[in-house]
Amino acid sequence: MYTHGSKAGFAAFRQVVEALEQRFSSQTLWMKPSEIARYWAAKELTQRKRNRTELRLSAPFACARFTLKLPGVQLTTAPRQVIEGRAQRLDEVSDWADLMPHRWCRDGDSILVCVDLPAGQSSIEWG
Repeated sequence: MYTHGSKAGFAAFRQVVEALEQRFSSQTLWMKPSEIARYWAAKELTQRKRNRTELRLSAPFACARFTLKLPGVQLTTAPRQVIEGRAQRLDEVSDWADLMPHRWCRDGDSILVCVDLPAGQSSIEWG
């Protein structure tokens, strides 16, 4: 990054970041490498079991802003995240760019859900 004190690498990195921010700011979520590693490890290692009205999750560790796409969900009520028997209703947003923890949006015949995934057992339920 610092190119033997000239900072040329840092200047090039900064130029790339600024270009991405100008063109793709609404589609970009900046994360540290450790956050990216945790997210992808959670994606690969979290066990999922789905039935008609619920997705059960068993995560080896917690992961912030964990996002799931659930195809073919028939909603009669807003989705909710259940942790240790306590349910928290998720709020609907109109666009996936507005997703953040405890929110969801429609995406064709699917829904996108963003939660802070806890370590251990939890579920996403809909009715």
